[in-house]
Amino acid sequence: MLLLADSSLRHLAGSVTWWIECPISTRGAFDSMVAPVSLVAAISDRVHEVLDGAPARVDAIDDRYALLREIDER
Repeated sequence: MLLLADSSLRHLAGSVTWWIECPISTRGAFDSMVAPVSLVAAISDRVHEVLDGAPARVDAIDDRYALLREIDER
């Protein structure tokens, strides 16, 4: 199990196989989710590359979105 979280969940790190801390605090007024979102995107892309059938499944999902007009194509 992978736990991807900021330091507030560090106490759970011993309960998982992998722990990746992604700080969200910045010097600015607002927290930034750039690091964790980028990491999730990179992991997802890699899983998509190595998982058999993933491209066909994504294509099928895209087709259903188009059929249901779930995505606004302006």
